[in-house]
Amino acid sequence: MRYVADYKIYPAISELEVVVREHPQYVKGYVHLGFLHFKLCAVAKGRDYMEKALTCNPTPEERQMIASALSEQNKLDKNRYYRPDFEALRKQKPD
Repeated sequence: MRYVADYKIYPAISELEVVVREHPQYVKGYVHLGFLHFKLCAVAKGRDYMEKALTCNPTPEERQMIASALSEQNKLDKNRYYRPDFEALRKQKPD
C-alpha cells in the first residue's frame, strides 16, 4: 500500500490486484482499487471493484463508504457529456 500513499497510481493498482487475487474477500483492496480507477476516470472499472467489495461482506462503515463513492459517481455521471458515436463504435467492435 506504499504506492497509494505516494500517489503512484499504476504501481498501486498492480500491487492491489495481486492482493485481491491472493485474498479474494479483502474488502479494502477492492475499495482502494475502485477509488484508484475513479481517479483515473475509469468509472466503469471503478464501479466493478466497488460492487465486488459489496459482495465480500463489508462492515457497515465500509458499506457506507462504498455507497457514498457510488453515489458521488452517479452525480458526476449526470454531468458527463454522452457521445452516441462512442456507443456506435463500441457496437461495431468485433468480440
